[in-house]
Amino acid sequence: MLRNRHGSAVDPVPFFVVAGLGLLVSFAVFPPTLAGLGVAIPQAFALSTWGFAAVAAGTYYYLVWTALPGAHGATDQLVGVGYGIVAVVALLAALSLAATH
Repeated sequence: MLRNRHGSAVDPVPFFVVAGLGLLVSFAVFPPTLAGLGVAIPQAFALSTWGFAAVAAGTYYYLVWTALPGAHGATDQLVGVGYGIVAVVALLAALSLAATH
């Protein structure tokens, strides 16, 4: 079990699911897109690694560190994760449009 900032046990599954999806998106989508924008492959993978690190840190902060068991339900967490997914989809759409021009 992971512990929040108060030492209470927090369910780690949502964190691992969102961080795993961030890993998949970071390395499956960003290197080819950045390469299409003219970034060298090693730099594209380095940027993808930094992007994944940011996603994992933000996910840990939101779903583990600040989580208070019983204070808010899984629905509130899923709404926040949904907004994050919308933001990532918008970023990918913007990058794909930039890569085609």
